Amino acid sequence: MAETRISSELSNYLFSAQDAFIQSGDILITKIGAKAGATCVVPALSRDYCISSHSIRVILNKEIVIPNYVELFLLSYWGKSQITRLFTGAAHKQLQLSTVADLQIPLPPLDVQDYCYRN
Repeated sequence: MAETRISSELSNYLFSAQDAFIQSGDILITKIGAKAGATCVVPALSRDYCISSHSIRVILNKEIVIPNYVELFLLSYWGKSQITRLFTGAAHKQLQLSTVADLQIPLPPLDVQDYCYRN
């Protein structure tokens, strides 16, 4: 029997395709158009959903950050002003994935994040 191997290109594609499925607690950021910069936390899901090509998926380390705290920060004056500075394009605003990684989000201890979110 001949050995079958998946090429590295196909393997990378399959891995990337799996990453397209959003998970509860991910942060989604609209990256293009009139709503560029809009953010939300993915709620509990009852089935699989793929991310749109017009969104950026941020996967958080939930051991050090509470997703709703990050959303709260990104919706604040300080978060919005950072996102606004990252826009490119005059007529058609858009965010680049590489620049979103530069967002500066303060990370207090989890109990403080939880307090901020709940109050």
